[in-house]
Amino acid sequence: MNKTHMLLVVILSTNLLGACAAATSQSAPLAMRVMNKQCEPATVTVSSLDQELKSAGIVAKASRCASDGRLFAAMCGGPTGYVRVVDVGSGDVEKAKALGYRPVSEFPTLTTIECPAS
Repeated sequence: MNKTHMLLVVILSTNLLGACAAATSQSAPLAMRVMNKQCEPATVTVSSLDQELKSAGIVAKASRCASDGRLFAAMCGGPTGYVRVVDVGSGDVEKAKALGYRPVSEFPTLTTIECPAS
C-alpha cells in the first residue's frame, strides 16, 4: 500500500469513528424525588412524569424507578422515598433541571426498584 492509500485509509477511518461517536451522544442520569405519601393515592405517577418530560420536549433515553435508600416509619402520610431516574441527552439537562430533576450524584444511596403500578 502506498503512502497516498495509507493516508486515505486513516482519514476515512477517523471520519467513520467520529460519526459513530456523534451518533451516540452523551447522556446524563438525573433523578427527582417523588413527593407521594404513604396510604394516599399517588399524586405523581410514572406516566405523569413521562408526560411532563415529553411536554417539555425532553426525550428520556432510559428511565427507571429507585428508592432513595433512606428509612421512613411506616405510617400514613409519611414519605415514600420513591425517586424517578431518567437518562437525558446532554442538551436536555437544563430543561430537566427546570422541572425539578437533579444529578444522581445528589442521591448517593439510590437503589433500583420496581416501578409502582399506578
